[in-house]
Amino acid sequence: MTYQFAEGLLALLQLTDASAPIGGYAQSHGLEGLTQLGGLPDGVVLRDVLDSLVKHSLCTADLVGVVQAHRAAVANDMDTLLVLGTILSAQKVAREARESSVGLGNRLLSNAANLTDAAMLESYRSLARLNRGQVHHCVVFGLLTQALGVAEEPAALGFGYTILAGAVSAALRLGVLGQSEAQVVMKDAWPTVAGAVARARTLRLGDISSFAPMLEIAMMRHERAYSRLFSS
Repeated sequence: MTYQFAEGLLALLQLTDASAPIGGYAQSHGLEGLTQLGGLPDGVVLRDVLDSLVKHSLCTADLVGVVQAHRAAVANDMDTLLVLGTILSAQKVAREARESSVGLGNRLLSNAANLTDAAMLESYRSLARLNRGQVHHCVVFGLLTQALGVAEEPAALGFGYTILAGAVSAALRLGVLGQSEAQVVMKDAWPTVAGAVARARTLRLGDISSFAPMLEIAMMRHERAYSRLFSS
């Protein structure tokens, strides 16, 4: 194992760790709202929800964002990064989804200064301060992983794992399933995430889309809920 490979792997592990100081633990990705509506009674239904989320939203939207941002960083293409932000903001129908994505992105971009002094990241950060672009989580993740020497495919897999793990963790805290079942659900979803990454790498900016109507409706209702454990 070369040092460069080891450093890239360790960087990816650090970025996908639940303790990363960006607030990922506060996101349920619409699952709390779905639970409040009675639409998430157990782990069996959770599997179906996660399968739909990964295939019809994560794969065709945020994973494409990670891949395209990673490629833009390699090409030093700032215009693509800015366009990505605009497209993702337009694609995220629920306000909670947009605000959560931008909030995570801004916090990750801020934390990135502690990890690398890459010129591309600093230029992007300067434009963000001027409100020149929408700083979405997936875009910053792709940009940062490239700066830290993480290759495109493992970067996308890492992001997919982060979303999957966050959703399962949220379901666990919501009482939808227990710890042992949560581990099985995670393991069983690996092939779906890997397939989503493979497909996302074939898609272009114009292909970015999302179809998760129940989760979007749940998030729209969630923002007006009397009590909430999560911010999305």
